[in-house]
Amino acid sequence: MRKILAKVDDGRLGRAVAGLVHRELVVEDVTRDGGEIRAAVRSTGKRGVKVYSVEFHVAGRGHAVFCSCDDRRKRGVYCKHIAALALHELGEAAHARSGHRQHRGLLLDM
Repeated sequence: MRKILAKVDDGRLGRAVAGLVHRELVVEDVTRDGGEIRAAVRSTGKRGVKVYSVEFHVAGRGHAVFCSCDDRRKRGVYCKHIAALALHELGEAAHARSGHRQHRGLLLDM
């Protein structure tokens, strides 16, 4: 995920973080299958609510990304929706690791 985030420019990364914090970007319906991650990213903005399809395909050291928004499709840049999903996945992984440690601690206290 960090390699994907490294390709997001600072402005779009900042908008992704702000959007997640203020719930203007919401990652939904995440599916993981091997090296593929798919999600819907709901974006609430000045033009209303839109839902974008975002996909990551990770194979070895490489990756491919897709988003249905104009930034990715027409401009070819890594958009805030891609950044939002990458941040979401990093957060999920961190949460799983911290939950595992807490669970182990509870078991040892018994």
